[in-house]
Amino acid sequence: MPKKPTQEDLRNLLSPKSEPCISIFLPLPRHGPDLAMAPVRFRSLLRDAEALLKERYDAKQVRELLAPLAGLAEAADVFSPGPEGLAAFRAPGLLEAYRVWPSPPERAVVADSF
Repeated sequence: MPKKPTQEDLRNLLSPKSEPCISIFLPLPRHGPDLAMAPVRFRSLLRDAEALLKERYDAKQVRELLAPLAGLAEAADVFSPGPEGLAAFRAPGLLEAYRVWPSPPERAVVADSF
């Protein structure tokens, strides 16, 4: 289950990491059919991140980086009603998922830092 980020969590994310750093942001409705579509939208963002990663990294490394994020899409508690958004972060040796408010814009980002 994603958690609410603490100041310590934010400091950890802002500290230098090995690249690539993948950030996935997904607004989550509180209920209804749009909430049921959240895993589909999350997987679509993973495909966007995959396309960005393939521009600079080999296929094996891309699969290894995205596999833990793909696992989040299959976890029932990740998309449960609650705060208005999901923020997931992945880098070599790091996977974090947070429920956030206010709702973030829907996007996938691949960069050298979070």
